[in-house]
Amino acid sequence: MLLVRVYQKIGLLLMITGSILAGLTYFFMGFNPLFALWFGLVIIGASMYLTPEETIGRREVLLFIEYALSNIARLVEAMGIGSSNLYRCINGEVYIYAGNNLDETIDTDPSKTMIIFNKDNEPILILRSPISRGIIEGYNDICSAIDYVVTEYLGIAENTRCVDSDEQVVVDIDKPKISSPASLEKSIGSIYGIIVSSIASMLGTGKAVLLVDEKRGGGRRIVVGKLR
Repeated sequence: MLLVRVYQKIGLLLMITGSILAGLTYFFMGFNPLFALWFGLVIIGASMYLTPEETIGRREVLLFIEYALSNIARLVEAMGIGSSNLYRCINGEVYIYAGNNLDETIDTDPSKTMIIFNKDNEPILILRSPISRGIIEGYNDICSAIDYVVTEYLGIAENTRCVDSDEQVVVDIDKPKISSPASLEKSIGSIYGIIVSSIASMLGTGKAVLLVDEKRGGGRRIVVGKLR
């Protein structure tokens, strides 16, 4: 049942995200191939949300997570988003800021907008992380929460090894099962970077920045800095 709920939540998220992105694309660019891409995302999300429970398997969930990440990567590339990122926890939800020249004191309400502009009039994309406080309810330790989400809740790696210090969280992911587009890894991070950064911001200081997200042998290393 847990897997079913995850699958259907992803479908609902794709529908909502696709609708928002399609609307923004039409508003800024008119009808173009990118608009068709987001509209297709809405259709796929709807099919996931309405899929009968007995047909759902973990492989399908992983494939759709990869598909969603691929589409977000296309948006990042299309908007020319830079490689800086900032994770902020607000009322139990984590928001990801991606762009150039990010200001740690950004005070825009992220729940009311998806795009803001920095002082150089460059776009900053704001996305809501799929990892919220409700998912890790009952967990107060960063490393324990990361291991639960990665190996049990989503089942996207065999094991995690984690060190949590005052300034950083360093996580090694053993045998990851999902890959992410390179453009996404350089901006907001892989799915593993998103999970670690989100949890570090929620259970840490409220703000975090993804410093390292790279392949190491047959695994991944994630390093997240805690901001004050």
